[in-house]
Amino acid sequence: MLFWPRNEHPFQRIDDIHQIDLAFRFRQSKNHELCEANTTLFIGIISRPSEFDLRSMVRESWAKRGQTYDRNFTRVEFFVGEPKDFEERRLEEEMFTHRDISILNMNEDYYALPQKTLALLLYKEQRCPKVKCLIKSDSDNVLNVRLFEKLCNETAGGERKIFGNCSVKRKVQRHGKWRIPRWLIPQREYPQYCSTGIYMFTGNRTVNHLLHEVSISEYARSANFRKLPEDVLFSGIFPEKANISRITLSGFSFNSSVVSDCSNCSPAIYSLHMTDQRKDPIEHFQRILEFSNRNCSAVQNFTLNLADF
Repeated sequence: MLFWPRNEHPFQRIDDIHQIDLAFRFRQSKNHELCEANTTLFIGIISRPSEFDLRSMVRESWAKRGQTYDRNFTRVEFFVGEPKDFEERRLEEEMFTHRDISILNMNEDYYALPQKTLALLLYKEQRCPKVKCLIKSDSDNVLNVRLFEKLCNETAGGERKIFGNCSVKRKVQRHGKWRIPRWLIPQREYPQYCSTGIYMFTGNRTVNHLLHEVSISEYARSANFRKLPEDVLFSGIFPEKANISRITLSGFSFNSSVVSDCSNCSPAIYSLHMTDQRKDPIEHFQRILEFSNRNCSAVQNFTLNLADF
């Protein structure tokens, strides 16, 4: 979720209602790897051109090809906005080397996250139409991909659902860094949505239904609407209109602390969110592996109440 810089929200009383084109151009290296017929899970990582070191660490940790996920089942790609001139050459070299980066025809600014998420949905539908499960992840999330592959196998082709941490507080904030003016969103609460920067779409034609709701909404003709938090839009407002269920799994962490789902008597840790200053995917992925190898009695949460004594 975005929070507003300099403690100022970006919304304007007089909205920019110029209708924008919801088609995106994707710039890729000529040797870019494409989804194959058996690609079932697609993971789109929302990144920035300047995150060279972070992407490198992601590839050496939770997205290490042939080691942390099944290459025949899963495809991992990065989506970035237009680079600055001094970033262009280095980014092109990275694109050619790793064949996993798409540059979108949009300015790389603070409010680009909803547009990048929409571009990811369009990319899945148009370039990877046979993919059954789609994960949207921020670059500061660390994933347990093998667990997502298992979840995808269990849910693909069924009811339309979004999995994630979808039990967050829904109250629309009127003060502080996430504040939304009442004249823009008069409701007291958002629809149910999924936070922590990562969620998975699964089920029959889920992404197609979401894109339809975007196309008939005010998204294209309201700059204010496009600046709403991306998770509220794409895991809350649009799924609510499309009648897509949001399912909470407790293995999605808000921060660097491990949160596990022990419903099957073994820790199910889906993701961590690197909220500390030292964003090190390698270190965080090791933490996931360490806790995943424990039994549930060693990691489950419990509460002690003074009234019990």
